[in-house]
Formats: sequence, C-alpha cells, structure tokens
Amino acid sequence: MRTLIASGRIPPRSAPRSAALGTDSTLLPLRNGQEIIARIGDKLLIRGYCRVTKAEHHVTVNANGLQRWLVGNELIQLALPDLSPEDREFLITGTSPSGWDVLFGLDEIDPFDLTTEEGE
Repeated sequence: MRTLIASGRIPPRSAPRSAALGTDSTLLPLRNGQEIIARIGDKLLIRGYCRVTKAEHHVTVNANGLQRWLVGNELIQLALPDLSPEDREFLITGTSPSGWDVLFGLDEIDPFDLTTEEGE
C-alpha cells in the first residue's frame, strides 16, 4: 500500500483503508473508511462515502496539513484552512454536505428573522 500512495497511483476500491504519509514514510489511518485515491504534488484526493446518503464524496487536501491534523498536532481548521467547513466536517464525521441536508433540511434558519409563518 505504501508504494501505491507514494507513487501517486490510484489504489483499487477494494484496497484496505489508506492513509496519509508520515514524515518517516509511515502510514497514518484516515477516519470513517475514507481513502486516498491520488497524490498530485503536495495535494491528496480523498474519497469517502457519506454515512447518511451513502453517496461518494471527494475532498482535495494539503498532504502536510492532513498529516498535522491526523497526528493531533493541530485543529483541523488550522491544519487545513483552505477547506470549506463542510469538507472539514466530512473528514471528521464522514457526513457529506448533502447528508447534513438530509438530516436537518435544506432551509437555512436565520436567527435574526423574528417573523413567523403565522404572524407575517
């Protein structure tokens, strides 16, 4: 598996859970069954399946930032500041943006809107 990740080749879908390369070429496990499917320069393409919708979701991350987060040296928002909050949440929980829509609805709630459907 190390050879596949280091070479940037895409592992088959049936490959075991993949991981980020550590500084000493050790592998650090990803979470929620996610796997690295490609490496281009310092970027990693991660594929996972949403826990709610079971749909495939992809996230591109900085390899060094991912490693710092996985090791526990940094909070994810500091280690991967270029990721959207939704993609960071996918890495943490395995729930994609569409999964959160299914769980909590599509409508955004405005906490400053004091009108109600009945009293408009």
